[in-house]
Amino acid sequence: MSRARPRHGGGFTLLEVLVALTVLVTVMAIVGATLIATVNGWDHGQRALDGMRRGEHVMDQLANALRSSAGGGASTQPGMYSFQINNVDGNPPVATMSWVTSSGAFLPPGSPLAYGLHRIALSIGQTADGRPALAVRSWPYLVPNPDDLGIEPGFLAPEVSGLMCRVYDYQQQGWQTVWPNSNALPALVEVTVFVNTETNVEPLVLQRLVEMPLGATNVTDAMQITLNPFPASGGRGKKKKGQKGANGPGRGKRRGGEGGPGEGRPGGQRGGYGPPPPGSPRGFGGGNQGP
Repeated sequence: MSRARPRHGGGFTLLEVLVALTVLVTVMAIVGATLIATVNGWDHGQRALDGMRRGEHVMDQLANALRSSAGGGASTQPGMYSFQINNVDGNPPVATMSWVTSSGAFLPPGSPLAYGLHRIALSIGQTADGRPALAVRSWPYLVPNPDDLGIEPGFLAPEVSGLMCRVYDYQQQGWQTVWPNSNALPALVEVTVFVNTETNVEPLVLQRLVEMPLGATNVTDAMQITLNPFPASGGRGKKKKGQKGANGPGRGKRRGGEGGPGEGRPGGQRGGYGPPPPGSPRGFGGGNQGP
């Protein structure tokens, strides 16, 4: 009688199967966690990039509207072209900006205000779903109180959650958060925009320095520009034909009238000039006077 011999096949024991399964699960967990972290990082990066693009677009619109500001000697009425800012501390800070501009930035397509000067106001408001956004209002700059028109703000860039504005005062040699209510424009404006990308992440901070047109360095210069936008100069006057009477210190060309003390041609003659005005350099005048 033969004895049964143990069979040695190529299978795995239960212990080997359990060890292999544990290793496989561990490797799959590591790979899955790495894949999820990579996808989340890519998604966060895309959201941050989209927020930065939207913020840069808002900054470009802001810079365009600020560089097209009207002020200086445009009006003798105080405050007609005033640059107004009001900063409120917070996290992030919230500011209100208002100025007169000729730019079509922030205006809806086909708006009649895009064809001339208008006042624009920017602030941070909340949309219908409670998200912060950039609120824009615009109205004709000759209207002193926009509330009489019942203008509702339009919301742009819901990712923008904060706004801050500072102006540089050359008289005090420093940045200020207020500006006097006059027709003068600040020379430099610093605008900071805060853009949300995630609910649990700090907002992106975008900052732009804008050089204003006709910027006055202080209020005294602004008042001088406002009250006397065209100072008197010793330039030459316009030529006039056929006007009778004394000619001024300009170079008025005259025909048929009386010769005056200016440079105009004398009446009745076409070849000479009248005597030069007092204090004028040689070479002016010296001709014959008209009768």
